[in-house]
Amino acid sequence: MEGGGGSGRSVPDALTVLVASEGDEFVVLRGGRPVLTPGGALARMPEKSLSEALAIELEETEPNSPLDTGPMGRLVVLALDRVRPSREEYLADLLAYGNADLLAHRADSPPELV
Repeated sequence: MEGGGGSGRSVPDALTVLVASEGDEFVVLRGGRPVLTPGGALARMPEKSLSEALAIELEETEPNSPLDTGPMGRLVVLALDRVRPSREEYLADLLAYGNADLLAHRADSPPELV
């Protein structure tokens, strides 16, 4: 499809999902526009494989579907909208869990756990 005004540039349609490199991170684009989370964060990730997995999932959904429709989208929304703004708090919770004896419990049986 050609862009307006005789520019000769190709304009992506709403179904086109791409991963673009932006510095040392990767941004997911749908219809040529950056994908945003419900909280307004840019779907920008440090790993290309994660961005590609999200792009594949988005290709399989309706063009106007929310980002958190599928499992990969929900993971991305959780990471970007909830964990990233409170990263230190989440890390402290994880470290506190690591100190609990629930993480390392000795069992007498079955033999695979002993």
